[in-house]
Amino acid sequence: MREIKELIIIILNYNSSKEIIRQLSMLTNKGEISNDSFIILDNNSNDGEDLEAYCNAHNFFFHQMGNNLGYAYANNWAIRKAIEWGKNIFLFLIPIFI
Repeated sequence: MREIKELIIIILNYNSSKEIIRQLSMLTNKGEISNDSFIILDNNSNDGEDLEAYCNAHNFFFHQMGNNLGYAYANNWAIRKAIEWGKNIFLFLIPIFI
């Protein structure tokens, strides 16, 4: 499979840590998508610490927003971070739809 270096996958958590952890494991277990292709955000949810611990243990980029500032604000924050990293293709995964 050809790697798309410009791609970043953005996942915003709000009380969906278990589902996101399952999805991250599923998406990366064959090595076709690298862990550094993700930005994982937490919108001050009740289970954010679980997701942060998983991300830290598996080398995913994780950022705690600190407050629930809304879906658009958090995703715009992630887009700015991705652009800093030289990414220009954005894929948003919404945990409840996967």
